[in-house]
Amino acid sequence: ANYGEALPLDVVEISDDEYRDFYLSINNECRVYAKNKAFEVSDKRPSRYHSWDSSSLSWVITEESRALMDSDLISSNIHKKQNLMALASSTMAPLQDAVDIGIATDDEKTTLEKWKNYRVSLNRLSVTSTNDVDWPAIPEF
Repeated sequence: ANYGEALPLDVVEISDDEYRDFYLSINNECRVYAKNKAFEVSDKRPSRYHSWDSSSLSWVITEESRALMDSDLISSNIHKKQNLMALASSTMAPLQDAVDIGIATDDEKTTLEKWKNYRVSLNRLSVTSTNDVDWPAIPEF
């Protein structure tokens, strides 16, 4: 196709195969960049907190972005813990009712004990740092 004088002076023609490869790379969160008069494709963007640094031709994370990432991770862990505590409590309530009124089966008593242990383990977890959380396994129903 003839684009006339509308193209930049430094435009480089690429093949259809290169176009397809670059297009797929960009859609897979990679960067296409020129280095030593050749095109290269970066590794995938490590996280949404990383940005492309044209000087170093690499993904970087700023201190501000790292702080946001850490804050988001802590918030996510707090939210997950709250949801799991709510699940444990709502699962335990009818089992505890059955025990309280003296009609719990042995299976219900065993299940209640497992859920109580789970809830205590969950409650003891610290989720207010960026350390990996070793979440306890959810008991089987």
